[in-house]
Amino acid sequence: MKRIVYYLDSSHRGITALEQAASFAAQHKVELKAVFIEDQNLMRCAELPFGREISLMTGRSRPLRADSIRRQLRLAHNRFRGCLEEVARHQSLHWSLEVSQTTYDDQSEPDVDENGESVHDVLLLTDLFDESLVAGLPGWIKFPGAVMLLRQGVNPFRQLLLYCDQPDVAPRHIEAALRLADREHLPLQFLLPAQSDSLQLLRTCIENRAPARTIQEVSEWQLRNLLTLTEGQPYLLLLSKDSCLLHEGAVVKSANACLLLP
Repeated sequence: MKRIVYYLDSSHRGITALEQAASFAAQHKVELKAVFIEDQNLMRCAELPFGREISLMTGRSRPLRADSIRRQLRLAHNRFRGCLEEVARHQSLHWSLEVSQTTYDDQSEPDVDENGESVHDVLLLTDLFDESLVAGLPGWIKFPGAVMLLRQGVNPFRQLLLYCDQPDVAPRHIEAALRLADREHLPLQFLLPAQSDSLQLLRTCIENRAPARTIQEVSEWQLRNLLTLTEGQPYLLLLSKDSCLLHEGAVVKSANACLLLP
């Protein structure tokens, strides 16, 4: 993880979530690339002669004006910039704030640095986990790198859990988990689906790289209870973007934080 990408717009939950993203990046000593999305659909609506906006306070409608929308976007952009500057004054943070009219769905290739090497971007989503959101992740996330789901107010991680259920990418994910554990000086536990047809293959992949005592076979029921019981000790759950767990929202919903590996 070399750089965190964080997308936000004027309808985003706002400053609190951005502060969390900035603090998380500073804590892990990685660059934060914040991208402010200008809603082009909203701008197109404002250019229509019959466009209207309704006040949440009074319920009254008034013409939707393009210059008013631009002003609101500019104010939001300035607020977010001020937030990042404030965090950087108190913590060591390397950050940038860009304006874009596209979303992460439009990205097809990861960025490269001056040496032509992949920057290894991680898309950060700070939100309370919602079952329907988690279940829909495989369909709407096209980000080329890893995707992190981070709860609001999560404490620093004390443990890493890697759930392996995809044999084709298991070796790569195991190596990534080991590097992360070594860098963060955190204990790493490997979790394997007890009912998987690939259980022995997955176990062999791990035993070639890590002590057998770090491997635990779990059923879906056991995993749900394990994640619930460890809520008092914040952990990071690593799993594949194609993991079957993503279709079991209730299971992933109990996690402190998730890192979806490509």
